[in-house]
Amino acid sequence: REAAANCRSLMERQQDYKARQIQILMLAETKAKQLKARRQQELGSIAKGVAEKMLEMQLLIQEIAKDDNELRMKQLEREAVERHLTDAIQLQHDQLSDHTFLQERFGKGI
Repeated sequence: REAAANCRSLMERQQDYKARQIQILMLAETKAKQLKARRQQELGSIAKGVAEKMLEMQLLIQEIAKDDNELRMKQLEREAVERHLTDAIQLQHDQLSDHTFLQERFGKGI
């Protein structure tokens, strides 16, 4: 009788152990799913942040390109003004040289 009671008690404890083992496995599976969901959410947030920074960089690149084009246009305008001034100075110099040559050649009345 005692042996049968011990055997029954042992079987009950074994069933309790199996039930606890199943509970622990289910809890571990639930925690793993929660961690996976949290990790995916964090990765989504990181991806969103990266996309936002990439957009900011693209806008900055466009702004820099626009500024660069404006600077090039101003440089071209400055070079055109410099050429015009150089041409005007050369023309005045040539006219003065011609006038001086004519004065020396034909007298002061010119």
